[in-house]
Amino acid sequence: MPHDLDELRAVNDRMTGILDAGARARLMALPDTVHVSIGLREVGDDVTQEFVFKVYVAEKAPAGRLAPERLVPAEVDGVRTDVCEVLRGTPCIGYVSAAAPAATDRPLIGGTKICNGYLGKDPLNPNNPNPVLAAGTLGIVVGRLSDRKPVILTNWHVVKAYGGGAKGDPVYQPEPLDAHYPGGPLPWKPTSAGNNVAVVDDAQLTHKVDAAIAQVNPPSSCCSSGSRYTLLIKELNDNGSSGGITGSMPPLANMEVVKVGVATRRVEGTIIDPDAPLFIDYPDGPQKWEFTGQLKIRGHENGPAGSAPKLFADHSDSGSVVVEKTTRKVVGLLHARQLPSPPLPPNTPLPPTLFGYASKITDVIAAMGIYFPDSSAAHGVTGGFADGTAQAPLDAPELTPELVPELQRRLAASVHGRAALERLTRHAEEIVRLVNRDRRTTVAWHRAQGPSWAAAFARSARVPEYRLPDEIEGVTRVQAVTAMRTVLAGRGGDALAAELRDTAPAVFTALATCRTVDDLVTALDQQPTTPTAAERRG
Repeated sequence: MPHDLDELRAVNDRMTGILDAGARARLMALPDTVHVSIGLREVGDDVTQEFVFKVYVAEKAPAGRLAPERLVPAEVDGVRTDVCEVLRGTPCIGYVSAAAPAATDRPLIGGTKICNGYLGKDPLNPNNPNPVLAAGTLGIVVGRLSDRKPVILTNWHVVKAYGGGAKGDPVYQPEPLDAHYPGGPLPWKPTSAGNNVAVVDDAQLTHKVDAAIAQVNPPSSCCSSGSRYTLLIKELNDNGSSGGITGSMPPLANMEVVKVGVATRRVEGTIIDPDAPLFIDYPDGPQKWEFTGQLKIRGHENGPAGSAPKLFADHSDSGSVVVEKTTRKVVGLLHARQLPSPPLPPNTPLPPTLFGYASKITDVIAAMGIYFPDSSAAHGVTGGFADGTAQAPLDAPELTPELVPELQRRLAASVHGRAALERLTRHAEEIVRLVNRDRRTTVAWHRAQGPSWAAAFARSARVPEYRLPDEIEGVTRVQAVTAMRTVLAGRGGDALAAELRDTAPAVFTALATCRTVDDLVTALDQQPTTPTAAERRG
């Protein structure tokens, strides 16, 4: 099995290439198939280390009861299959007494309790006569692309509980100081600003994400303590100390991860499927909500994959970020766990084999318009970023798309590809500066799905059979190329603008329409050699 991320990525890419070459279409043509992805084989409650094509159906049935045309083949194109049911989940929001003790964390830090302050009836315990708060987890403080201001990242259902979560509504850590129910109809909305640390900016529930951001309160005479924050996560390190992250990255099957939530605290786990479907019933929201493209995670005791199973998530963990263990890059936003089937009797301990579910962080970034500053150099909660205030902009992550070296090597193998690479390298420092430091360029890069397009071209360079998508998250390649060419020419210096203006239109057409990197190199080789703007001036 893969021993490091490069090997793991290569296995994921090879499997995805086989699916894209026709295996997915053949499996999806079967009458009961609702989804196909790659992942690890499940045998009962156990998870093996075997990579398979995971074929999801609404309900599994013994092979002997199925007509021949409904049977899923045991193997497709040399890869074994694993038939799985689409599971039902429950949002990992907790319902707790307003009088329950909770830590007040200043500066704000990931892994701590937050709520919208509303009191309501307990949907998990209808016999509870007392009103409760709906509590979740502050995943981490991130940057907002539009203005680089700090925002807290959590879930839609955390800020929306009991009808709250409108733009500008407060978020409390850990709860409002006056959360003492005075009697009367429920839900009840608090009125105090005590412990109000942020205000809701955006909250979205789509078929891919359950996510929300709230802007950290700016300093004021009444609640200045609420504006202090750190970019760390409580207990993230192996020794239980607070730790930082180094950015974000796409998830992979068999990736080892860790998360810190209010309920289960620090738990390690393995991504069983980075593209799983899921149904969820929200207590005060939509029923049987269908998710696609979710991370399906099996928790385990600290140590290597295959250690004894451990419950990865439970109520109040909603909003935790899922972090790859070795690189410390965020890969997901936790929002749910598997429901036991059949339901368990009251007060029965949950089995540790229940899966946790998280939205892909790439989808969350696109929906929320955020970025993850590197906080790996921060030393505890009293130094580094701990003195940040809501008025100071956050540093954006450096423009270092995953696996660009493979794309560079592929272009360098061609005469015209090498020439194009030399031109790009000549302006690389300025382009990186613009994407990382110029707000208009940064926003354009992310709105154009720049990181995802860079990753797609890198994958095509590694896996020749991989076909570049026509669009990503509704952004076509033509739109992405045009947007970046325009913003770089407008925001860059004269030399960069001249280079972009004088580059043959056929080069941009090739970027926007090629099926693979090999096609791109072929198209470049067909272009006549032309001097650069700098060469003509010389």
